Amino acid sequence: MSQRKEPELALVEPTIIGDKLVVSAPGMGILEVDLYTEGPEMPIDFFKKAGTGTNQGSEAADWFSQYLKKD
Repeated sequence: MSQRKEPELALVEPTIIGDKLVVSAPGMGILEVDLYTEGPEMPIDFFKKAGTGTNQGSEAADWFSQYLKKD
């Protein structure tokens, strides 16, 4: 997933407050979940730089799916 393919991601505002990930976007309620820094890692590509990311759980996945209107 990338902003090139999903331009509405440009409107998502993520913030880290303490140990919480807080995300907002137009037309959506605010998502606030515990920030996971440990756990299963997934490969990511950030501007053609390989790295890893940590899954932030089903609540975050559901929020982004709803925002992007994907199942």
